[in-house]
Order: sequence, then C-alpha cells, then structure tokens
Amino acid sequence: MVPVRKADSRNVSSRDARGSILSGTVLSLIVSGASSLAKNWPYAGYHITIFSTGEEEALEGPNGLGGYVQFYPVNALAEAGAHVDTFTNWHSNVVVDRELITGQQPMSADEFGNTLIAKLNGSSR
Repeated sequence: MVPVRKADSRNVSSRDARGSILSGTVLSLIVSGASSLAKNWPYAGYHITIFSTGEEEALEGPNGLGGYVQFYPVNALAEAGAHVDTFTNWHSNVVVDRELITGQQPMSADEFGNTLIAKLNGSSR
C-alpha cells in the first residue's frame, strides 16, 4: 500500500535543502477552495492540470449539475503560482512535473493510472 499524506506547506517533511519536495514522496492533493491554497504553496511553479474553465461552465446551471462554482480551479491554482495546462474539453490530459501527476478530469483516468503505476515502478513517463 502506498502512503498518502495531505499536501500543504505545513505537513510535508520530506524536503531537500532548497525546500523542494523530495522525489519518492507520495502526496495527495484535493483542491477544496481557493482559500485552501496557502501562501508558499509547495507546488508553486509546477505545471499541472485540472478541470478546465470550459468544463466547469458546461456543468453549471440548470442544464448541468444545478449549481454554480464559487471559483474556477484554473484561476485559483494559477493565483497560487501553478502553471495550469488544460487541453480540449473532455479529452484525456495528464501532466507530470517532477513528483506531481495531475489529470484534467475523469477522461484522464486510464492515462493517469498508467502514469502513476509507471512512476511507482521507477520508469520515467
């Protein structure tokens, strides 16, 4: 079983002298709100992906899931210092930057899983 720790600047102890998260440290990150992205976020400067603004907008309102998001994750993560790389709506998109693997949305599940397994097995993808 792979250990999972919440990723935030207060809870990551496996860092090198520059403060970068050490290779091999397995982390899990769930973005629960713009305010959850603390100053000195450990992934500032990383390339990542997440649901695109277009995908979020498609699911909003009465023809979607019935509500509206309070913020768009792309904007919140960019404000926290991430380089957010999104792809065509509803297509697989996985971004790997150092130890962090991110998938844009559920259509990325297979590619994300294969990338994670390859990373855990020590191959570079």
